[in-house]
Amino acid sequence: MEDKNKDVVFKTVQAYITDTPVVLAGTGISIPAGIPGMNELSKYLQTNLKDKYANNPNWRKISDRLDEGIDLESALTGIDVKGDILTDIVKLTWELVTEYDLNFFNKKVLLRERQPLCELLTKLMSTCYNNVNIITTNYDRYIEYCCDICGVKIDNRFDGLYLKTLNNDELKKKDVVNLLKVHGSLDTFHSIETKENICIPLQYKIPNGFIPEIVTPGSNKYQTILTTDTYVNIFTKSNEIINNAKCYLCIGYGFNDSQIQQNILRNIAMGKPIVVVTKKLSDVALSLINNKAQRYIVLIEAPQNKTRVIIDKQEYEIDGEYWKLENFLEII
Repeated sequence: MEDKNKDVVFKTVQAYITDTPVVLAGTGISIPAGIPGMNELSKYLQTNLKDKYANNPNWRKISDRLDEGIDLESALTGIDVKGDILTDIVKLTWELVTEYDLNFFNKKVLLRERQPLCELLTKLMSTCYNNVNIITTNYDRYIEYCCDICGVKIDNRFDGLYLKTLNNDELKKKDVVNLLKVHGSLDTFHSIETKENICIPLQYKIPNGFIPEIVTPGSNKYQTILTTDTYVNIFTKSNEIINNAKCYLCIGYGFNDSQIQQNILRNIAMGKPIVVVTKKLSDVALSLINNKAQRYIVLIEAPQNKTRVIIDKQEYEIDGEYWKLENFLEII
């Protein structure tokens, strides 16, 4: 029975991503590289802001929620976070992710140590389409690093060498990875003086006179996405990609960004196949997929080095950690 189930899983994955999929990447894709996720960020914010804003009623609500074990996204939702608190959250988020991102760059990237994502990119770029579209909510540069390691050209929507500005041209169709970072990047900043949005690569600290242009979790992030020129442009392009896609591959993505995933859910409800590969998936997220998708397969962690698999509401358990990208590659 085990071999039969594994055969069903392999054949379903292969059938659902016969065309080059749009890749939706969440924090789970870079956490194995040592980049901190939301849990680490929650603790970091608590450590650095709890005393500073002890008398601020909004922060006290957030802090109490975090102490109760509520995730950062939920803790910030429904609270009007703005002014100095929002600026501090943005800066601290940038500082934490940057520390680990640059550590990975210095220890792994400079040595061209291949990552599982490199193998996936090489595989997808070898198809007749010769280009890959990736949409990510991550700030870190893990995807960019992997492109460099395996020698793949990348279009992240910014042109220039050291002072990069937003490119409004059409996405490239051939021999490139089109990367759309819908929540911003460690490299993007907003000038306090000129109000200009600019991309400045590989900074060890926030440049004087600039604020990181990243969208942090919480209720305000969708307003930011829809009112900032950079995000409006990238968000519009991401929706075009989603609508034109024939299938979707989600890696380490938790389906907790309703503004981002809304269009994907609409498309999979029309029958476009989706493959989800992640360590954990909340009951709410799994319910979304179960209720919306017509053709889907979800691979998540199970005890004893196994993988829990859901295929069109049918559940299986197979030997092997195929929810890990390096093992999932064996399937495709």
